[in-house]
Amino acid sequence: MENLRAALTTRGVIGEAMGMIRLIARCESEAAFDTLPRVSQSSSHLKGPAVAILIAEAGSGGAPLTADVQSILDRCLGSEISSGSFFG
Repeated sequence: MENLRAALTTRGVIGEAMGMIRLIARCESEAAFDTLPRVSQSSSHLKGPAVAILIAEAGSGGAPLTADVQSILDRCLGSEISSGSFFG
């Protein structure tokens, strides 16, 4: 039961992060989904759902993204679009 609960929680966080990426980048769901693993692969310390958790928390008023994660997200989105007040 714990595995199912964890999977559903992770899925929800990934959905939240995708929605935030779609909002700031004005992109389709597939492009937003593809951004998450690219950010993870570009980071030496963030793997898997950790990227989605950070993006979802930053977008909902939690801790802002760290400069290194912000830079990686900017590169993955192909611009400085994510640097505004939305994530920081």
